[in-house]
Parts: sequence; C-alpha cells; structure tokens
Amino acid sequence: MVAIPPVQVVIQARLGSSRLPGKALLPVAGLPAAVLCAKRAIEGCHYPVTVAIPDTPDDDPLADALHHHQVPTIRGPYEDVLARFIAATSHLPNTAWVVRLTADNVLPDGHFINGLIEAFAHHQADTPTEYMTTLGEESPLPHGATAEVITIAALRHAHQHATQAPHREHVTAYTLQHGQPTLFLPKDDAFPNYKHLRVTLDIWPDYLRLQQLFAGIDAPITTPWTTLCRKLPTLPDAPAFAVPSATKAGIRVSRLGLCPNNPTAPMVAMAVSHGVSVIHAPPGAAQQQALAKALPPSATRQELTLVIPLPVIAAALPHNATAATVSLVVQQAVLQRCWQLSQPLLPVVLMAWEDLFGNSPHCQAIRQALAAEQHEGRIGQLGVAASTQQHATLALKDNTLSWLRLAIDSDAPNWITTPAWQAACHQHPQVIIEAHTTANARAAKALYNTPTVDTVTLPADTEKDLVAVLAWVNPTPTADA
Repeated sequence: MVAIPPVQVVIQARLGSSRLPGKALLPVAGLPAAVLCAKRAIEGCHYPVTVAIPDTPDDDPLADALHHHQVPTIRGPYEDVLARFIAATSHLPNTAWVVRLTADNVLPDGHFINGLIEAFAHHQADTPTEYMTTLGEESPLPHGATAEVITIAALRHAHQHATQAPHREHVTAYTLQHGQPTLFLPKDDAFPNYKHLRVTLDIWPDYLRLQQLFAGIDAPITTPWTTLCRKLPTLPDAPAFAVPSATKAGIRVSRLGLCPNNPTAPMVAMAVSHGVSVIHAPPGAAQQQALAKALPPSATRQELTLVIPLPVIAAALPHNATAATVSLVVQQAVLQRCWQLSQPLLPVVLMAWEDLFGNSPHCQAIRQALAAEQHEGRIGQLGVAASTQQHATLALKDNTLSWLRLAIDSDAPNWITTPAWQAACHQHPQVIIEAHTTANARAAKALYNTPTVDTVTLPADTEKDLVAVLAWVNPTPTADA
C-alpha cells in the first residue's frame, strides 16, 4: 500500500430536485437528510469533510441548516458542481485525493470512507489509477452506498477540459469517459449481495424506505453502514431478488427489459431496484418526457441502457430529397429525442429496418447522417429492428450495428434456436440481441430461456404488469407466478 496523501471528502448537496423538491432538508432520523449524510461521513472518518452547496438564495435554508449543525460548507455555482469541488479542494496539492459523496445517499459513514481510501491506496501500489468507484456490475453494494475517490490532478484536468454540461454537473463524468475506473469492493469476501436493494433518496418511496430503515435506530449517526445494510432486506418493500444481467460489448444488459407505455417514477424505480438495466423509450413525445422525469439520478442512470427508437425517416422524405436534407431530418429527429428525454446523448438509437436496409434511395444518406451524429456525441450505439431470420442475419453482419431487436408478435420462431442462427450470433458477439414480444407469457418465457437472446423486453402499462413479469425470475416464485 502506498502512503496516503492529504484527502478531502466533499459532499454535494442542493435543494433543487425535479422528482423530490427540497429532499436535502427532509427529516431522516430527526435530522435534515443532508445533515445526517454529513454527520455520518464525519463520524469516525480520518479525513476532513465539507459540504459543497449552490450559492443561490434558494439554497440559503440548506446553508442555514448545515451551519446550525456545525457542518463545514462551501458554496459555488448551482449547475457547475465540478467548480464547487475545485473550490473545496483548492488548498490541496495535485498529489492529494478527494472523495465524492452526494447528500441523497446517507448510508456511507466514516468507516466506509476509510475503507474506500485504503482500497484506493492498495490499488495504487499494484496498478496506479486516478479514479475508483463503488458503481459496477460486480459490486454487492445496494443502490445508495455510492462513493468515488479521484486524484486532485485528475479533478483539475477535468475542470480544465470538460466543456459539456453533464461533465460539469456530474463531476467525475469526464474522467469516467476518458479513463478506466477501478471498482471498490468490500474487504469481506463473504459480504452479502445487496445490489438489488435501494437506499438512496430520489423519489417519495425512497424517503419512506429511509424512514423505515432508521426506525428504532437509537444512534443514527454512529450506527455502522454494515448494520444498516443488514436491515435493508427486512424492510417491507425490499425486493427478494434481482434480474440476472451480463456485460456485453461494454453494456450492462439485464435478461429482462422494460417497455413502459405510461412510465412513472415508482414503476421505473421498481424495475431498476430489481436489476432491470434495459429500458425502451416509448414512441410518443409526452411519454418520453414522462420517462425523462421517471428516470433515476445520474449515478444510477450510468448503469442503465436506454434504447430510443427514431421514427421512420425514409418513407417521410420525397424521392428527390438531397443528402443535406436527409442529414437535417436525421439531426432534427435525434435532437428532438435528446430534448424530450433530457439526454445529451442517446445511449442506443433503434432504427426501422427500411431506413437502413430498405429500397429507399435515401438509406445511404441516412446511414451517413447517423454516423455524423455518433461523431458529434449525440448517439452512442446504433441498432435496428428486424422481424425475419433473413433480416436478422443481414443485420448481424453489419459492423456499424451493435443492437438488434427481434420484433416477435406471436410464439417464439423456431429459427432462433437453430444451429445456423446460433453460429451467426457466435460470429458476431459485439451485437446485443433483444427479443421484444407482445405475445403470450408462454412465448415470452421461451424467449427468456433462449441462449441466443441477451434480453427480453415486454410492455408494461402498470406496476402490476411489471410485478407479474418480474415474478418469472423470482428464485422463490409463488404457485401462480
């Protein structure tokens, strides 16, 4: 283990929240949530702790509450959270480290932070890294046991070079995009798997859960984070299982995906809490805006794969449309969905078959326009929907595509289990195969158990629909599940 340099713990907090306004001041265990978060971080921590809050008048009540409880604070720009971290660590040398916490995650305590720093120091001795996070597929920690450590040199590099708003707001996003993060794991190899549990504060059900978690806790500030973790599975709304998932082509893909027709925050939170990582955006503008409001915060959203269908483009263009016109139409469609979903980047864009492989004279121009959008950073992965074996096989061979949606309206087709199709999938491992079906449960379950299918997505109109789907993967299902 290398010698530990100066370390500063910085907790970002604000009162503004579209899903749960004023959440930083909501009382948890008799204290404002932000104060409880800070007090728990300070307790037993070997390093100084500061809360970085906006300098806007709207956040004055938060500043007053922190001052009343004698919590060190620093204030800075509302949207430029990275600048707040730079100000909070301005006294440190480049060799120092900073721990990033958020005030909506009250679980981490001083001992948690000490363990994170110790793990970071151990890793530096073997393979030097500038960033470590608790977020990762292999982490057994619950959603809300979230912390990061980054070198001051990397933080300042991001401050100098990050120009995009998400990079300024999410502090470590620039470093994450341009580097390889190291995953923090608890020292105890027998640490239980709590990754399917949720202990953050983002929506109202989260707040009710925190109230239950701290009920009967006599010392909310000093109770170890591990003790609170052990209590999580005993809460009334605790999910008993998580949907299996795997990483393919750098994307976390859950075996079940969600296609919410009328997305709500509780429905999305329920899906995410059960391990669902694939979420299809509904086609309508109002529905997409509803999904944007229902999505979890950025920390958790990094683990989600959002699939966004674009409308059919080729059929809407006149036969004599120029390549420049096609490019503008594609760009408008992409920007419209970025706006509707409040996403600067669309992780996976799903195209209609006829736009990429059809007989339209505009297919090549559409492809070029999509490539330009990828180059500009507005599109991540590109995918296509197919309904026949011939179309699916052709799409697999297209090296510009990394997502293939099999649209299945009836029973699972026989060809998806044939050796020929299995061989084709094996030859193109970079393509994620999604089976989307509106058929009966028997057909959907057959798709779920098909090895060549990476994820099965089904529509859900209500939370009841979602519960019925999730029951398929419950390791202890009820008799009629």
